Amino acid sequence: MSLYLSRFSKNVDEVFYQRSRILDYVQGQMINELPREESRVRAVSRQVLKGLGAGAIVAGNSAFIAINLELGGDNLPYGIALALGNALSFGGLGLWSLFNIINDCVDPISLQNGAQRSKKGQLIKVAILVASAGVSGISLVPLAYIAGESNPDGLKGFMAASVFASDLWFPLYSTYLSINKLVDLQRDTKFEKELIQTRKGILELLDDNREFLKADREHRMNYVGALEAIKECEAGPMKYLEGLLEKRGDEDKKLSLCSKVAEKGIFSGGLALAGSHMLFLGYLGFKATAVGWENIYGDLAAAGLVVATNSYLVGLSVPQTAVSVYNKFKEIILCRYQPSLSEQFALKMTFVLKALSLATVSLSYGPTVEIAREDFSGGLKYATQISVSLACALLVSTALLDITNQIVEGYVVRKGSEEEQQIVKMDRQLRDFKRVLEKSPLLEYAKLLKVLPAKLFNDLVDDTSITIDNLEGYISDHLDIESEGLLDAEAQQV
Repeated sequence: MSLYLSRFSKNVDEVFYQRSRILDYVQGQMINELPREESRVRAVSRQVLKGLGAGAIVAGNSAFIAINLELGGDNLPYGIALALGNALSFGGLGLWSLFNIINDCVDPISLQNGAQRSKKGQLIKVAILVASAGVSGISLVPLAYIAGESNPDGLKGFMAASVFASDLWFPLYSTYLSINKLVDLQRDTKFEKELIQTRKGILELLDDNREFLKADREHRMNYVGALEAIKECEAGPMKYLEGLLEKRGDEDKKLSLCSKVAEKGIFSGGLALAGSHMLFLGYLGFKATAVGWENIYGDLAAAGLVVATNSYLVGLSVPQTAVSVYNKFKEIILCRYQPSLSEQFALKMTFVLKALSLATVSLSYGPTVEIAREDFSGGLKYATQISVSLACALLVSTALLDITNQIVEGYVVRKGSEEEQQIVKMDRQLRDFKRVLEKSPLLEYAKLLKVLPAKLFNDLVDDTSITIDNLEGYISDHLDIESEGLLDAEAQQV
């Protein structure tokens, strides 16, 4: 009898572990709207980390006041404006990077349900974060050294520490993302790469439906109303997920040949700007190392390290932002501009914040222009000043406009009408669910894919070798070892 109960318990638990935790997330956080589980210690730690990081970044940017004032020359108001613009721009970039790191590592949405990783996965993530911090910190040593040496004795230590405080977070975040990407590429099999391909299909669908929320009131309220009706009739997570992933909006989004060529041209131009920015950073690393270490190989290694720690995020953000800016201008010219939710629900506030952000970005060129003026001459000087300043503006605007949208979104959730709050909350649900899918282990995603409606499943696995049979085989082979060990131990106790 004991043996029978043991086998029965194990079979029931194995069925439970075949269920994707992503569905638990849909049921708990999206349907029941349960508060995100987080211990008080972790919640306080998260806020303290953000506060300390923000304070360090603000204090750290004081190291760059002098170079902006120098560029201003006799025009003190201009110098002050440059110093303020530079501090706010790159301070905002640092804060954006820091908050993204914290959200990825200790935010509650990353720690529960569908986004929960195995202990092995958590250890890998921590190891990558520590390695990224070490490499990024080493890459900043030359710049911190030169910042300290160029100031009076009483300020040397403060200025060196300021460089670390203000400049560490972006290369740390960039390095963290790039190492994660490399680890995933090395680890994924052909079948797993196909799983990732199907997951991209769902992510694109979620993006399309977020865009659909910007549509006219009747259509988006029908979408929200249909999902609310599923909640009320308690149809379960699969029915809700089916409604959530139902294709909304225009079916045909194919670009014309001219549009494709134009976008590729803008993207290529963005890559060129990103390249000039990376070369400039490499030059700064080389120059800073040469001050205290007259060894050409060491200087080149330092330059390479600076480039390596920044290249992933610069190469990703600058071209994409360039294309985004181009598309916005094109939509305005062709009278096809679709206002964002923040522009629809809080136009004045959004306009003021975005205007301030763009004004800040336009004044972020101080250090670049001054260094190029001192170190280069002729066409190289002007080419460097223009290209690197543009690259910095595109890079910084990515962070500042994202921060602006988050501020307005929070305001609408607290002060907006009931309908506006519904729309913004749905937009958040889609965004957070996308993040859950992106962060979930492939095993959890595979469990979800297996139970999706047949039409959606077939659309996603089209042009892949994935079938229900080999998907079930993958799940059986990759069930979490730790969970299986726990199941065996519980079964033996029965």
